[in-house]
Amino acid sequence: MTNTKNPFILTIFAIILTRISNKMMFVRNIINKLALISFPLCSFIVVWLSVEYTKFGNNPVLVYINNLVTGRVALSNQAILEYGIHFWGQKIEMVGTPDISNSILKLNYNYIDSSFIQCVVLYGCFFLFLFILGMTLTGIKTINKNPSLSIIFVVMALHGMWDSQLIYLWYNPFLLLMGTLFAEKKEKQLIINKD
Repeated sequence: MTNTKNPFILTIFAIILTRISNKMMFVRNIINKLALISFPLCSFIVVWLSVEYTKFGNNPVLVYINNLVTGRVALSNQAILEYGIHFWGQKIEMVGTPDISNSILKLNYNYIDSSFIQCVVLYGCFFLFLFILGMTLTGIKTINKNPSLSIIFVVMALHGMWDSQLIYLWYNPFLLLMGTLFAEKKEKQLIINKD
């Protein structure tokens, strides 16, 4: 059983931000600009916090942040220390709940909750770079067509800092939209070739 407050808090945040941005255009403009840098910024922050947690773990601000996100900074740090960060990633069998086999309880919890940390540890730096680039380009394209989606985009990036759903297709519709980055180019090429 997880003790995550992140989705609830971010949903309330999104509702409040939507109400405010509908009434104040300058807030909407700030959110639109923030949405364009949200994935690189959030990934940098969570990776930096997780890597540096051992060095600055006694820092009251880091302790507060770790407690606020139910110990996920420490768990991300533990994953990085145990498995390291590799360019191409590595195979890790994660265990998210106690495993009961042959009536013996094994408490070897090693699940990586953060989407960004999970990307960099399991799939490597190269994949994380491509993922952030793809999400950023998708955000630029999406926000230009429908600016009201910028709040959702920012909230998804914030959610990915501490929960793993961001990298799973069934939780993140923007992954499907990422495919349109390639589809439109091919479609334009077909139109040019017909002329």
